[in-house]
Amino acid sequence: MRFAPVLLLALAGCLSLPLPHARGQGAASVSRKVVSGKHAPRELVARDGTSCITTEARFRRTQPGDPVWCMWHVVGTSTAAMN
Repeated sequence: MRFAPVLLLALAGCLSLPLPHARGQGAASVSRKVVSGKHAPRELVARDGTSCITTEARFRRTQPGDPVWCMWHVVGTSTAAMN
């Protein structure tokens, strides 16, 4: 049951879960980050410069300063969406 405490910390926003990535691509992680900007049509940008691609509805309702759970990537390598 060692996985349960890690999962709880991740869900609470205390840590991120790194995901495997292909060589030559930036690492991705699922975590909660504060949005600092948006690029149409669906890209959110976090304060640390990472970005995530999301749904159009979520893009419209998210404002800079909002904390968002997403699959964050190094800018330029984001290709996956997470609702």
